[in-house]
Amino acid sequence: AVVSTQSTGDVKIKGEIKEEQPIDVNNNNASSSSSGKLEPMGTPPHLASVPPFILPLVPHVFAPSGNIKRWPGWNDKISNYEARINADSYDAEAWNALVSEVQGQPIEYLRDIYERFLWVFPTVARVWKLYIEAELNLGHIDRGGRLFIRCLRPIPHIDLWRTYIQYIRQLNNDTDPDIEATPSQRENIVKAFEFALEHIGLDISAGMLWSEYVSFLKSIKTSSAFEES
Repeated sequence: AVVSTQSTGDVKIKGEIKEEQPIDVNNNNASSSSSGKLEPMGTPPHLASVPPFILPLVPHVFAPSGNIKRWPGWNDKISNYEARINADSYDAEAWNALVSEVQGQPIEYLRDIYERFLWVFPTVARVWKLYIEAELNLGHIDRGGRLFIRCLRPIPHIDLWRTYIQYIRQLNNDTDPDIEATPSQRENIVKAFEFALEHIGLDISAGMLWSEYVSFLKSIKTSSAFEES
């Protein structure tokens, strides 16, 4: 399936990951955790069919820089950033530079870096979004769903939640103009919007999400009127 993209916050199933912006681990959406664990959470609506992801039970062990598996795109900059992270796992500047440097690398290498990053800074919404989009861009729908299960509830970040809405709309045939969503699929999308707005609807940045919800409800009414006629 292919999702059409808009100007902000939408998932791309195909295409390159957006250019990195600096990571701010001092803001409300990027706090660190001494244990690196997220609290257990329930499964968000409409992701029940996704196999549950079991969080790691032991702390991540940072391998010495010389022992980290290298890949064809490895360079001296990556070696330097990995060495800094090995010396200080909370070196946010090194992490930011590493994440920027490895964009475009194969997903098997990106996963390792994203997982290690999020173990140290588990609520950085932008990196979760990059991770999810990297999986969805390759059509890994189940993997993307498992990542949403891990990060949505603890991170009330509007762009992350809009990505979730776009994901649900994709799963329910609301992004392909050649495929008409069924009434039950539309209901799933409404429930996803309500779930998101329940958690972040009062956020100062939630205006776009409300607008998308209203537009979707209007499209349902228009479609229903057409079907009745």
